[in-house]
Amino acid sequence: MKESLGPYAFLPDHLEFMIWADLEILKAAQTLPESEYHKNHNISAGSLHDLLVHAMNAQWVWLHRFQGKALKFAEIPPVPTRDALAKRWPEVHTALREFVNAQTLATLNTPITYKNMLGHQYTQPIGHCLLHVTDHGTYHRGQQNTLLKLAGYPNAPVNCFFYKWKLDHP
Repeated sequence: MKESLGPYAFLPDHLEFMIWADLEILKAAQTLPESEYHKNHNISAGSLHDLLVHAMNAQWVWLHRFQGKALKFAEIPPVPTRDALAKRWPEVHTALREFVNAQTLATLNTPITYKNMLGHQYTQPIGHCLLHVTDHGTYHRGQQNTLLKLAGYPNAPVNCFFYKWKLDHP
């Protein structure tokens, strides 16, 4: 049996919720015509595609930070199409899941020092940063659903309530 993760015991489940919700919003985004999918709404990253790519790339950047590697923008692989995104994001999810499943309370309490994309430096425990990663996705899924609604398409019900309900009612 894996040791207790203490105050971070929720992280594996929270990560699974994030992965489920990412895939649900991606599935909803597949219903939009290309013109709406790529339309710049001047919200956050701009288009629905750009906002989805931003959310995925943030997960990728954080994973590298956890592993002690800093990524520059030029090192992040481009994701020009929704098909490329649909292929790439599950790979990012798998890598994050493997990382989280390998953690212990000691590693989650390990502080990391990193610079954000603006060059500001921070030091925080990995567990706290993992919580930020999952929260960041929640924030942007709200924006993504807004863009789906603006395009006249149904939004994806991606809150914790629906995640838990679907787990209990397969």
